[in-house]
Amino acid sequence: MGEIVISTAKMEDAEELNRIECAAFPSAEAASLESYKYRIANISDWFLKAEEEGKIVGLICCRPVAIEGVTDDMYEPEPVADGKVICILSVATEPNLQRRGIAAKLIEALIAKAKERGMDAVSLACKDKLVHYYAKFGFVLNGISASEHGGVQWNDMILRF
Repeated sequence: MGEIVISTAKMEDAEELNRIECAAFPSAEAASLESYKYRIANISDWFLKAEEEGKIVGLICCRPVAIEGVTDDMYEPEPVADGKVICILSVATEPNLQRRGIAAKLIEALIAKAKERGMDAVSLACKDKLVHYYAKFGFVLNGISASEHGGVQWNDMILRF
């Protein structure tokens, strides 16, 4: 395994990042290329990519929001109320490279950036099978999410600083 380098996503990365998202999530849950382009154009500061030997291998896409829970409108390519909570919209790793710690490096980088920028918390919505994974980073279960993104029931998790 080569060194994993974390940096901010750029518009020229949009198609490759979206390809990874679509490979990692069911089609009903994966964001569209249009959403990725919107996110890079409007909230790129919170859209990080992981590269290994110059190849994109993972991503974490977030946006600042005003509330701790995740709602469906946060996933859409449109403005939402900005605030001091960073909402993780997506964490994805190239499927054949999963279980190598790439997602963990992205999550750790995002948490460090949020603390450095004086944010109050990081929130996310995840499926039951990932609650224990996010708990390793200090996230705590915050109830059933208001989001029904992709027609799925999600758990809200929060990491307050």
